[in-house]
Amino acid sequence: MNRFPDYCVAIRTLGKAGDKFVKMITSLKGQTHPPKAIFVYLAEGYSQPEQIADEIYITCPKGMMRQRAQRYEEIDTDYILFCDDDVYFQPDSVQKLFGALSKHKADCVSPKVFLQHKDSLKQIIMKALYTLALPSLFGRYAVRIRLSSRFSYALRPKSVMPTQSFAGPCFLSKKDAFLSVNLEDECWLDRFPYPIGDDQLLAYKLYVAGYSLLMHFTSGIIHQDAKTSNVAKGDAYYHDISFIRYVLWYRSVFQTRGSMLAKGLSVLAFYSSWLWTALMSALVCALRRRTLPFKASLKGLRDAKRFVASDEFRRLPLWKSLWKS
Repeated sequence: MNRFPDYCVAIRTLGKAGDKFVKMITSLKGQTHPPKAIFVYLAEGYSQPEQIADEIYITCPKGMMRQRAQRYEEIDTDYILFCDDDVYFQPDSVQKLFGALSKHKADCVSPKVFLQHKDSLKQIIMKALYTLALPSLFGRYAVRIRLSSRFSYALRPKSVMPTQSFAGPCFLSKKDAFLSVNLEDECWLDRFPYPIGDDQLLAYKLYVAGYSLLMHFTSGIIHQDAKTSNVAKGDAYYHDISFIRYVLWYRSVFQTRGSMLAKGLSVLAFYSSWLWTALMSALVCALRRRTLPFKASLKGLRDAKRFVASDEFRRLPLWKSLWKS
């Protein structure tokens, strides 16, 4: 008898992952600890892929958040394996995830599918300069969210580590923990066509709410990257990235700090990081003899400030309301 709990799989898709989706379903059915059921949440207006096994299709509104922010009433297990449509599992991958949850008494675990810790020195430096993703040699967390809302990552990770955030192609979570953070309150993010920030927003909201998160570095899970959400990086992209980064910081960092000193430090951290990124963008624009990306980023920041002052934003419940007593 398997000693781990039953679980169901919840996959969000546009139905365009093709062979990678077929490989994913096949790998899920071949698990040493197989799922009780596989539910596929297909965005409205998209064609259902050809049936592969016994997966169950459910139509839902389109959006990276909306397709994730279901109430999952059709799922009757205590655990849900959340996936995008292009993840591949080794036969014992899910068993390893459950083993980590059991050993560390955690609520959620995600496999490490983007391997920054294996980058070359040049890649590490370039990412640190341009994206402010900073390596950490001695940190406790696999990923730590800084006061600027940018992240640091473990450069010499252990097999399993606590984390404050994770990438969203795949994670295993207690159903009640996931539902308790009311992800539907974050669907403001779906006004943009870019799947940016949704992973961090979801994971860090779970962390802020008091849940224990893990990162698993040796699960064998692979992100095949079907690239079904790729969008050309025109000027609108730079506007939207700037907008999202400000609102993400304001909602997840600034509003969750209790003291004026902590809030002030977070303001300093955010604007320092924004200014650095703006200077890097300006340098790239100068080299390419373009100014619009920089102007678009500045407009994105201004529009984000107007948004957080709007009635729409003020109606969103504060993350503080999720804190466990």
